Amino acid sequence: MRSFAEALYDDAVVDDVVIDQAASFDERNEGSGIRSIVLLCDSEHLERISYKPDFPQSIFHLTLFEGPESLLAERVLEILQSYPWQLRLNMKLRRFSSSAEANASSTIAFAAGGWFTEPALREFRKATTALGIEPDVAALDDDQRILVATYLCDKIHTSPDVRSVESENARDYLRLEEFNNPGQLSFWSAQDISSLSSGGAPLETGLLRKHSTFITPPELAFDLVEVVDRFLEADELVDFGDPAIGAGILFAALRHKIGDGRLNSARGVEIDVSGARRTLHRWRNSRLSVLVGDFIEVRPEPDTWTLVLANPPYRRSQQLPRIFASVRERLERELGLEISARSDLYLYFMLRAHAWMAKGALAAWVIPAEFQVTDYAQSLRVYLSTKVQLLRVHTYDERDRQFDNALTSTSVVIFRNTPPARGDVAEFSSGGSLQFPSASVTRDLDRVAGQRRWSFSFMTSAESTTSTLHLGDFFDVKRGIATGANSLFVLTAAQVDFLEVDRRWIRPLFPKARLVPDSIIRADKKGDPEPQSELWLIDTTDPLESIEARSSKFGFYLRSIREKASQSALVRRREPFYSQERRPSPVLAFVYMAKSDVPSTRRFIANYSSSAILNNYLALYPKAFLQDKLSSEPDLLRKIHEALGQISVTELMVQGRMYGHGLLKLEPKELQHVRLTGDNIWIALAQEN
Repeated sequence: MRSFAEALYDDAVVDDVVIDQAASFDERNEGSGIRSIVLLCDSEHLERISYKPDFPQSIFHLTLFEGPESLLAERVLEILQSYPWQLRLNMKLRRFSSSAEANASSTIAFAAGGWFTEPALREFRKATTALGIEPDVAALDDDQRILVATYLCDKIHTSPDVRSVESENARDYLRLEEFNNPGQLSFWSAQDISSLSSGGAPLETGLLRKHSTFITPPELAFDLVEVVDRFLEADELVDFGDPAIGAGILFAALRHKIGDGRLNSARGVEIDVSGARRTLHRWRNSRLSVLVGDFIEVRPEPDTWTLVLANPPYRRSQQLPRIFASVRERLERELGLEISARSDLYLYFMLRAHAWMAKGALAAWVIPAEFQVTDYAQSLRVYLSTKVQLLRVHTYDERDRQFDNALTSTSVVIFRNTPPARGDVAEFSSGGSLQFPSASVTRDLDRVAGQRRWSFSFMTSAESTTSTLHLGDFFDVKRGIATGANSLFVLTAAQVDFLEVDRRWIRPLFPKARLVPDSIIRADKKGDPEPQSELWLIDTTDPLESIEARSSKFGFYLRSIREKASQSALVRRREPFYSQERRPSPVLAFVYMAKSDVPSTRRFIANYSSSAILNNYLALYPKAFLQDKLSSEPDLLRKIHEALGQISVTELMVQGRMYGHGLLKLEPKELQHVRLTGDNIWIALAQEN
C-alpha cells in the first residue's frame, strides 16, 4: 500500500511551466564574466510539492550554464535578458523516483562536438542550417554561438507551443505591506533575518538548525489540511492566516484542498522583505497578502483569522534576545499565564497569534513534540487545556523525521478559539500520518488539564497516583560533571604521557557505554575503571606555579588553553580554571540519550570504580538510608542493578522525550519519575526506610 507521501507525489500532475526571466546567481562585475546562467521559472504545481530542506532559499529554475567565469556567458545572458520571456509552456513533465532513473532514461549522447539530448540536437542542427554555419559546437567561435543563442530565443518566443502570461503577472507585489515600527527588527541580526525567511542562498544543515529554519515538507502540509478540513463546514469561507508564511506551502496546500472559492482572504506575516516578495510572486494568482515584519512585534489585527496554519520558527530560549523579557511580560498580562523565561520561540508565536484569531477560529500548528513534556512549555499546555478548545494532538513517529534538517520529533496541535466546555474531549494520536495514525485515544479535557505530561505514551500508560514507587524515592539523580570545555580538559592516555601529567592532577573517566558490554564497571587495585576508558579529566586545585615546577610541559599546556577555555562562563567561575566540580563517583549511572529500543539492562550501569562521570551520563546517588544499607550489604548493589534492568522501555518512553532518529532522552527529573515495578526489592527497601 502506498504511503500518503508516495501518493502525493505519484498523483501530482505538472502540465505547464512559466519561464519568468533569464538571470545569473553570480554578482556581475563587468569584465570578469559569470559562472552561471539560469531561467527562473514558475509552476504552482511544482511549488506545492517542492521540498529542499537544505536549500530553503532556492528558486525554481532551469540551469543553462554552470562553469568557470566566462565572458561569453555574460554576453549570452545579455541576449537572453533582452527578450520579454513570461512564457507559459504547455507540457507534461515526467516523474522519476530517483536521479539514477532519470539519468538512465535520458537520450543524452556526444554528437556535433558536444553533449546533446536527441531533441536538443535536432534544434541545434536546424539553427546552424538556417544560419549557414558548421553544425559542430566545438568549431563555433563566440560570435557564432551568440547567433545560435539569438536564433533559438527567437524561435522559442514565436513558437505556437508557448503563450505570453505578462497580463497574469500584472498584480505582482501589490499585496506587500511593511510594518513601519522604528526598531521593530532590532531583535534580529541581518543573518538572523535571512535565516528566518525561506528565500535566498543554500545554507548548511548546522546553520539551518542554529537559525531555526525548518521548511515544511509538502506531505506534512497536505496531511495537515486534509484533517483540518474535517473541522470546517462544507461551504465555510476561510480567512487564512500564517504568522511565519515562509514559502507559503501551508497556504498552497489549503488552497489546493478547498479552492479559491472558499478563500475569503489570506494573510501571512514574513520577517524578510525579499522572502515576502518571492512568496507573493510564487502565489501571485491567489488572494494572498503578506505583511513584512517581525510577528512578535507587529501590531495584531484582532479577529482577522478564522483559520491559522503555521510552522513557526524553532529557536532555543538561550538564543533569544534579552528584549524577549518584555514580550513575555506582555503576553502574561494579555493571557493570564505564567510563561517560563526558558520558553522557545515557537511558544511565543503560538501565544501571540491568539490576538489575531476570531472567536471560534480554528488553528493547526506544527511544533516540536517536546512541548508535551518540557517544564518550559507548561504555559502552552495550560493555554491549550484552559483557554481554548483542544481538539487534536498528533505525534509523528520519531524514527520517521518530518524535517530532514531537524533533530526534534514533530507534533501537530489543532484547537479552536473557544473556551473549553465540560465534557469536551481531545484526541491524542501517534505514528503513521495525521489522517491515518498508528494509534489514538480520546481524553477528557478536564483530565488533560491536570496532567503534567502530554506524550502519547504517558497518556496511554496505566497510572497509579498513590502506591507506585519511583526511582526518585531511592536515588538523587544529577547530571554528570560539566567541564565547560571537554575538548580542552579531557586528555587521552598519550597526552598524559607526553605532557608528563602527575596522577594527582587528573581523574580517570567513565568508559563509554559501548565499552561496557555487561553494564558493570569494575575497579582495579587503584580504583581505576575496568574496562579502561583511556581518557582522563584534568581536575586539581594545585596552583599553576606549583604544576609548572613539577611539569613544565603540562604547565605550558594549561596556560595555552586558558584564554580559549575562559570563553565558557562556567570555566570563568572556577578558581583555578582547570578545577572541576567536586563530585564523588556514583554507584550507578544512566545513559541519558540512546535509541528508544535500547533496554534498561544497557542503560543502567553499576560502578565499582572511582572514575569521574561527565554529562553524557546521569549519576544516581543513593538516598541516605539506602547508602547505609549499601555500605553494610556488599551484594545489594548487584541486586539493585538487576532490578533496574527490569524497567521496561515503555516506562522510559512514558517519562522521557523522543527525538529524531528514534532517540530517547531522560532528564534528571524525568528519570526520578520512572516507576519501579516488577521486583519486590523496592517494596522491601521502602518498608525498611
